[in-house]
Amino acid sequence: MIDDMPLLSGDRGTVEWSMIPMENISQIEVIKGASSVLFGSSALNGVINVRTSYPKGEPELKASMFSGIYDKPSRESLHWWGDNTRHFHGMHFNYAQHKNNTGLVIGGNIYSNDGYRGGIVSDSSANNFGELLPVSEKWARINFNTERNSKKYPGLTYGLNGNVTYMNQYQSIIFESDSLGYTPINVPIGTTPTLFTQLMFNIDPHIKYINPNNNTRYSYKSRLFRDDYQAFEEEVGYSDVFYQEFQFQKTFTKEYGHIVSTSGITSNYIKGDYDEVYGEGGDSKIKQMFNYSAYSQFDLKYKKFNYSLGARLENLIFQDESLIVPVFRTGVNYQLAEGTFLRSSFGQGYRYPTIMELFVKVDYDPVYVYANPDLQPESGWSSEIGLKQLFKIGSWKGMFDVAGFIMQYNDMIEFSFGPWSDAPSLDNLFGFGFKCVNIGETRISGFEISAIGDGKIGEFDVSLLASYTYSNPVVLNPNDVYYEESISDSTSFTINYNTYSDENPNGGSYDNTDQILKYRHENLIKFDINIEYKNLMSGMSIRYNSLMQNMDAVFGSSLFNENGTGDYPLLLPLGILDSRERMLNGDLIFDFRIGLNINEKLSASFMIDNILNREYQIRPADLGAPRTYTVKLSGKF
Repeated sequence: MIDDMPLLSGDRGTVEWSMIPMENISQIEVIKGASSVLFGSSALNGVINVRTSYPKGEPELKASMFSGIYDKPSRESLHWWGDNTRHFHGMHFNYAQHKNNTGLVIGGNIYSNDGYRGGIVSDSSANNFGELLPVSEKWARINFNTERNSKKYPGLTYGLNGNVTYMNQYQSIIFESDSLGYTPINVPIGTTPTLFTQLMFNIDPHIKYINPNNNTRYSYKSRLFRDDYQAFEEEVGYSDVFYQEFQFQKTFTKEYGHIVSTSGITSNYIKGDYDEVYGEGGDSKIKQMFNYSAYSQFDLKYKKFNYSLGARLENLIFQDESLIVPVFRTGVNYQLAEGTFLRSSFGQGYRYPTIMELFVKVDYDPVYVYANPDLQPESGWSSEIGLKQLFKIGSWKGMFDVAGFIMQYNDMIEFSFGPWSDAPSLDNLFGFGFKCVNIGETRISGFEISAIGDGKIGEFDVSLLASYTYSNPVVLNPNDVYYEESISDSTSFTINYNTYSDENPNGGSYDNTDQILKYRHENLIKFDINIEYKNLMSGMSIRYNSLMQNMDAVFGSSLFNENGTGDYPLLLPLGILDSRERMLNGDLIFDFRIGLNINEKLSASFMIDNILNREYQIRPADLGAPRTYTVKLSGKF
């Protein structure tokens, strides 16, 4: 979310990370646990809310420029660019001023990346390079915030925010082979990665009135979000989101405690118009969804207790179907001792499939994404219990937190790779591609331990962030058939989770009641330390994830691996199992940074990401970036 409103693409329902105005952020709020009452039923597991800045003092301009290069990969066969250098550059600025009761913020960002993926193989059997084509990207973003305080009506503020982002990038989702891991697959020979051009913008009018006499607040905010797509310079289509919310909040102070009542109504209209993409599900290529909701939540603070109780009623209208879904949320926080807090929460959620999940049919040369108009909504609940301890050691203070969580889903939606085409050929990777399917009941349980601290140790200012997360994501009934496809009048195939999963190549198997979900990491570790001394700064971050234990079975089959499972003919020697074999111990990445405050206005920094030049997987058949070097110059004026 940005400024308490969702920033999700209308047709895909995905976060548009490139639209987040990193140059204009005042704070980022992470709300763990069920937040489905105030923010919608899709916020089942929590919310990340980015709050943009608001000018309060003198006019100020902040600007930064950076430039970097990709280092040579650890394996020679990945180094497709030879003696050339792959660069990335960017700059961003943010100007803020407040004058005559009006605040104005203008920000911008420009970024260009040559890319570390690329290369076209003219003869895959000989592994000879032909024409080189980088999978590069470029984007530009401009955003503004305005807010005016009324002189005539004290407590009344209103304004208009906006953001425009333009992107131009090549996309590819599977590598050519394990030895050519940075080169996109090109079947048939001579095809190229897909070039996408994307223009996105949002306009956000807002108004708020606070009456201090009776502790009430009224607010209205809305967002019009347009996402326009092109592929190979041909118009593909667009999606629109028009979101509105009216909220009323009142604070009561009674003899039994402090109460905050928050109620509101929302409407969300989504329209998708993609002539080349919506290949199934009716004659009309225009798809529309309507979502209306009403909610109310009460927060009570009584002595050492904080209670929260709320409910939301959502009405979804799509293709002449109307669904009414209630969701509930409750939580409690109790102060056990000074600086010690015990918390617990429970919440429900419900998510209807997005337009793309239902109807998309598109190719990424040669990998296809197939439609599933029979896809069902997913629903579930999540619960958490946690303990937070604040501490102070001299001038150094921090927080330690431990929490256990469990999330349960019905008809969970998963992006699955399989033989979905009824007309397999070389052009469509012999019918194999991705499709969204319901996989049944799932459960994700685990715990998280985290610590945050900052302060002085001697003459050094030290800040620390560390966390460890363990999760056990499983399908509860892996032998149940969750998909059946008719290939012809006489031929069909059925799918369950056991038969279409390929587990850890080290061996072993899960029993029939405990099959791990695909594309999940069970162990995650993050660590970051930053040290400042006078005008010098230095820091390091470490991130680790265990092996992605499970993936779609076809990725490990003899169809795409010389040593794969099954007796299928080798169609393409992707070598996915060879790639996984080198990463059985997981991924451990170190990043380093050092900086200098030249004076009160200027600072310079140098960063090395992936110091050890580790080869790691983002997912099967997709490798992460090699070591990179970046220099950055920042100023305040």
